Amino acid sequence: SGIVAVDFVKLFVEGDSTQDILLRDDDYIEIPIRAKIVKVLGQVNRPGIVAYEPGKNITHYVKKVGGYGWHANKYKIRLIRKDTGEWLRPKRGTIVHMGDTIMVPAKQEYDYWTIFREALSATVQIVSLIIVVNNALGK
Repeated sequence: SGIVAVDFVKLFVEGDSTQDILLRDDDYIEIPIRAKIVKVLGQVNRPGIVAYEPGKNITHYVKKVGGYGWHANKYKIRLIRKDTGEWLRPKRGTIVHMGDTIMVPAKQEYDYWTIFREALSATVQIVSLIIVVNNALGK
């Protein structure tokens, strides 16, 4: 029971019998419409859906949604392939396919006050240890 994906091109054109599944009463075949779109999500100025243009790369689609947001992490962008669901770390010029999703994450935020407190606490502990060792050695 559940959803089963079948590659009909492999089944009917290439004759791949691994794609041949047994259908039972009340089973149905759903063939999704291939919308000519690309989704651009995350830290961009106007996230959403953009019309697909063959041969275009990620930079093109990010420009179409108004560019990167002020908090975008441009080095952690992921391209999610529609056909496979694979998350890719795109290289410069990676071509986007119809239905793919471009995900632009946010930069990691740092709590500088917490970092300072932890560094100060570690420093105090080290200095305390040095004082105890010096006193124990009689210096």
